[in-house]
Formats: sequence, C-alpha cells, structure tokens
Amino acid sequence: MREPKDEVAFLGSPLLGERVSDYYSAMLSRHLVLHGWILLLIGAMVACGGKSGEAEPVEAGAGHEKPKSSSGATPDGEPLAALSKADAPASKLPPPRLKTPSNTAPAREHSSPGVRVQPVQVARKTRPGSGSSEPEKPDSRKGKPKRWLGLSVANLEEPIEGAPETARAIVRRAHRGGPGYKAGLRRDDVIVTADGVPVSRYQDYLAQAKLREVGDSLPLEVLRSGNKLRVDLTIVEQPKNSKAWRREHFPGTPAVEWSAPSLRPSGTVVSMTGEEKPELIYFWATWCGPCRRTSPQVDAFHREFGERVSVVAISSEERDVLDPFLAKSQFSYPVIHDVDGLIKFDYEVASLPTIVWTQGNRVMAWDYGVGGVSRVVNKLRASLQ
Repeated sequence: MREPKDEVAFLGSPLLGERVSDYYSAMLSRHLVLHGWILLLIGAMVACGGKSGEAEPVEAGAGHEKPKSSSGATPDGEPLAALSKADAPASKLPPPRLKTPSNTAPAREHSSPGVRVQPVQVARKTRPGSGSSEPEKPDSRKGKPKRWLGLSVANLEEPIEGAPETARAIVRRAHRGGPGYKAGLRRDDVIVTADGVPVSRYQDYLAQAKLREVGDSLPLEVLRSGNKLRVDLTIVEQPKNSKAWRREHFPGTPAVEWSAPSLRPSGTVVSMTGEEKPELIYFWATWCGPCRRTSPQVDAFHREFGERVSVVAISSEERDVLDPFLAKSQFSYPVIHDVDGLIKFDYEVASLPTIVWTQGNRVMAWDYGVGGVSRVVNKLRASLQ
C-alpha cells in the first residue's frame, strides 16, 4: 500500500480522523519489524531499572475546552454551546456559528471547539430613518455652499511686537480678489478680534466665521505696523477652481514688488521695473516636465521682443541644482533666484509653469500650465504689434 504523504496536515487539528490513526498503526508495525531488537533491548533496560509511572491517556481535544463552573458557564462567564450528542467529545464537533444583528460585528469564534463568545456590539453610523435607535445627527449645512474668506493665517509661537500678549494669529496671504484682499488685509497683519471676540489663534476667528453664511459680514480688528484697523469681510462661496479664480481676479491688482539675485547673467541684482515697459515673469523649475515645452516658447519671445519687454525666469530651487542646469542651457532669457520663495508665494504660484504679465505696477495677465503660458505670450505679442 502506498503511504499517505499529507496526513501531517492533520496534526494539531481537533479533527483527528481514522486515516491518521491507521497511518501511525502501520508505521508502528513497520518499525517493530525493522528495529524490533532495539525495542527489546530498551524494554530489558527499563525492566532492570524498575517500572516507570504510566501517563493517563488524554482524549483528543482535551485541554482546549474550559472547565464548567457550578453555574454552567466557563470561569470567565462565556456560555457553552449545546452539543448535538451529550457524550460526544467537543473535538468531533465544529463550533456553532451565531447569527448577529445587522448592526453588530460577527461573533468571534473561540479557539476551543464547542465554545462561543457573545457578539461584541460595534457602533456604526446609520442614516436617519433606517430603523436605528440612534440616528445620525443631521447636518445643518447640508445643501448649503461652502464658505470662503480668501485668507491664509498662521499661529506664531513668540509674541508679536506691538500686539497684545495673547494675539498670535498673523495673516500670511490675502488671496487676490478674495474677501480678505478686498477688505484691505495684507501679509503680516495681526488679527486681534473677530466680531469683538479676542483672537489668540486663527481658530478663534474661524469660529466666528462659522457662525455666518455666504453674504454675511465678519468685522475684524487688526494691527498693522502698530496701528489698529477695522475691516469688514463679506463671506463668499468657495471657488470651485482656485487657479481659474486667480486667472480671473489677478488682472488689475497691484504688481508684487521684488528684488532678487540674477543667475543669468550672474553677479547682479534684478528688481521689478515698475515702469510702463511690459514685464514677463516666468516661474519654472528644472524638474518641471511641462516647462520643457514652454521654455522654448518664452526664449523665442525673448529673442524677438527682448528690447521692448523685460523677460525674467524665476526659480526657487537650490543653487547646486540650478547652476549645473544653467551651464548646459541654450536659452537666452535672464534667470532670477527666488531664494526664500517669497516672489512665488506672493504671486500665488501653486503649479508650474506659471506666467505673469505686469505693466505700470499692475498685473495685466496671470495664467498657468502649457496653455496658460501660450495665452499670455500671444496676448502680449498681439499688444506689441
């Protein structure tokens, strides 16, 4: 007979079937025939040394099941499942499965056959009207538009000079065309109160804003260079596309004043002209994939109109990245190093490439992406012809 090779898979299982028993009986007989003289020698040695204590046989599965207490439950209070046969060993029966309510977790099956545990109640969110005894709290703003103030505010750890000791909320940016910008808020303004309530963190002024809806006004008291100002913000609906918002609302706003070191040509400092001469500001990076398509277009424009338009490309990358790249570049337009990233920040550059056309201290156009660069370049070209 061919010896089974997979019976070892049954070891450790509570279901010890007849195949395993027959297998080990056959194996024992085989070893008695082949090594019987060794067994006789061992038996003689044991007989000389005296009888050893015999261990009581252990039923398969015993030691896994918990003993019953006088109350009919296990010591830890877990009820035992009824067996189909009163005297059947627990190891021969699969553990029963419990039906659980739809809003509870499935019953955890105990490691001992024949033993179960009570299902654990798991809280789940349910929709109102679903039959749950604890319906989900309805959203009072459901269906209402999202509110927007157009401000980026930060909390400072150290006291702000000239401001109350607890006032730490400082405006980092008022987005062009947003409620904060229209109300006159600018970078580094310190928010002191919101509707008369003291503001120590930006969360305090937001708490007052959340009490209002689109179209409502939020009065703020701010400090600017030690002077108190009162501004009224009108809450608007949050733009669905922030980049499209900038494209629409940047034109007509004041140009950013800036001054930065030049990398091409090197050794000089370049500043915003502020003159009637058009200025084309091109934000890019060495890693920017779309910039590989737009940079040749900007370079061609610079070669054609460089005498009539100030073209500058601005990057905020590290010098050890920019210098080797520029050494191999064949483009001719000047490159400016935005060391601290403030020019990029003030022009609200969120993706690359971004391009800005300024003239006479005003923003004429702001756009982004491959299509945006083409639109602004072509628009400026048309104005020059």
